[in-house]
Amino acid sequence: MNMQQVFANYTMTNIPGGTPPPPSWEGAPFLQIEPSMGYQRGLPLLLIKESGVNSIGVWNPSVVPFFIIEWDSSKPLDEFFNRVEWREIFQNWVAQVRNGYFIQTQPSYRYGPDDL
Repeated sequence: MNMQQVFANYTMTNIPGGTPPPPSWEGAPFLQIEPSMGYQRGLPLLLIKESGVNSIGVWNPSVVPFFIIEWDSSKPLDEFFNRVEWREIFQNWVAQVRNGYFIQTQPSYRYGPDDL
């Protein structure tokens, strides 16, 4: 979950002649690293970003294969959990977790038609 951590008011950019980006909320740096490491290990990811936080790195909605849902902290929490978008993404994540557990708990040897 990427939540508002630091409000950054940029005064300059490293691009020659570039204008600094507008002030915005930044998430913690490890919030780029942890989802990336989970993805490398093949873990199912459920990413929730608080509205207003910069959409950079893995938190950019155009980055595939991550599914990111945005949460507006100014609205009631029940409204977030009752959204169809939340239910779809959560159910997809649950299915991926169950599938991973099923695969990992299967016996290493299974009888087949050639074994009889």
